[in-house]
Amino acid sequence: ADEVFVSVNTIINYLKTIRVILSRYHLTLQNKANLGYLVIGKELNKRTCIIDLLTSNTQPYAFQFSSEQKALLNHVSLEKIKKAVMEFNRRSDLHFSDYNLKNLILHIALSVSRLKVAQPIRSYPVPRNPQLDQLLNPLISYIEELFRITFPTAEKNYIFSHYVTSTHELLDQEHTSDYMCKLVMDILDCIYESYHIDLRTDIIILKDLRQHLKSILNAKYYQLRMKNPLLNTIRNNYIFAFEVTRTAVCQALADEPFQLSDDDIGYIALHIGAAIERYFDSRYLHRKRTLIVYGNGYAEGSFLAARITSLFKDV
Repeated sequence: ADEVFVSVNTIINYLKTIRVILSRYHLTLQNKANLGYLVIGKELNKRTCIIDLLTSNTQPYAFQFSSEQKALLNHVSLEKIKKAVMEFNRRSDLHFSDYNLKNLILHIALSVSRLKVAQPIRSYPVPRNPQLDQLLNPLISYIEELFRITFPTAEKNYIFSHYVTSTHELLDQEHTSDYMCKLVMDILDCIYESYHIDLRTDIIILKDLRQHLKSILNAKYYQLRMKNPLLNTIRNNYIFAFEVTRTAVCQALADEPFQLSDDDIGYIALHIGAAIERYFDSRYLHRKRTLIVYGNGYAEGSFLAARITSLFKDV
């Protein structure tokens, strides 16, 4: 209270809010007189809570870190990690959306922060891939030297898994092909049967959905949760596209051994929404050419392209 110049009652009210936030992650806040407070719960839930706090500020139009992110990671230089990661990506010819790249840097910073306070992840099993290990080892070594730390196997796996799921260019091709095509066609068949909107001949949606489902399933393969910063915007402003997508996905994947979260469905809804716009616009090809620059991923750009096409179809 003294440090931030507020009353003790204000701090007590903040603690009530903190308990509500922690309860969403099955965590509790316990306190003992003269000792302080302690968060009780599973380590995985604590980690999920922390990373959600770190990535809650999306800042979609500027690749910069918020004051809250800098405060939470004040003992780690985010700018140094950013410079190291971007230089490594440039040399390795790896490409990321701004949102994915920023989150990747935050995950690496969180890993470094755990090591600096001697609280590393004890276990983080992921499928092994010698080629990817060899590719990422120079970056790991550079960050170790930069912060005078040593990454144990679990922390290396943590960074490895986030790298793989942040860019399509490292995805395993064996997870695609016939199975991915079948999933896409099942979703489009359900849309046709339920809404009589035939997107099955749209080459763009066939390609985009295969690619995005590949990314989603790869994240599940590495036991990662893909957070969608646009979820509330999509749900509130593109109600029909989101409802069509959720209905079709639930029907098409009913017998699959996995489920898609609303974050996943929100991403797919951008692709479906763009395809619906094209379906109802017979004059999709235009004389005018438009360049769209976007920072939060291909799905957002695809949806914007369809919206612009619809709004300016008479130009």
